[in-house]
Amino acid sequence: MPALAEMRAAWRGGALLVAMLCAGRVSAETADDWPVESFDLAATAFAPEQVHVRVLLPPGYDAGRHRYPALYVNDGQDMDAVHLRGTLAQLHGERIIRPVIVVAIDMLHDRMGTYGLSDRAAGRSLPGDSRFGMVGARAHDYSEWVARTLVPYIDAHYRTETKPHARAVLGWSLGGLNAFNLGWQYPEVFGRVGAFSPSFWLAADRSSAATIQRTRLAQRMVDDILTGLGTGTVPVTGPTALVASLHA
Repeated sequence: MPALAEMRAAWRGGALLVAMLCAGRVSAETADDWPVESFDLAATAFAPEQVHVRVLLPPGYDAGRHRYPALYVNDGQDMDAVHLRGTLAQLHGERIIRPVIVVAIDMLHDRMGTYGLSDRAAGRSLPGDSRFGMVGARAHDYSEWVARTLVPYIDAHYRTETKPHARAVLGWSLGGLNAFNLGWQYPEVFGRVGAFSPSFWLAADRSSAATIQRTRLAQRMVDDILTGLGTGTVPVTGPTALVASLHA
């Protein structure tokens, strides 16, 4: 786990990520102004346990009919440690961010197996090696669950804006790596990503320093698109369009 200071900085950065419009209350707020609802959702494809999810609602949510952007947060079990509600209250009370619905997803017992990279088209995870063991063996199943089960559930039960530009995903460390993966593989779901200190070091082969550099998984994902752009074999959509704009 990253240091507490790093997690706090990551969350503050993620809150600023959703500052799409500077609108909010002028008066001071406290964490209690952001009520929390929680539920457990089945994830039988990749986890024996249910996934615990907490939803933070903006002030005045119950009194109106307004729809809100949504921010999904990996490692939601750390919401108290990073003072998530208090930070929301401060930023919103100072009109730095507009009101937002925050979906905090608790990590599973197998954090290393769940967070990571995937190949959506091939329907598989892209596990990498580490000194602690394999990372991301179930990343495809987790990413599919977030995009195909959790997001539709939230949209059906809460007044969210359902366009990709109004939906962000945030994480740090391995959770940041998976946040990157969700934005990369599901651009029609997540239009914004906050990947703070992401584990881009993850490689397929750690047998030597040279092989680590050569087999970094996130770099390979970008390189594959650059290769496809050069040969005209990939469409310029989603993450491909982003890479094309940066490479132009």
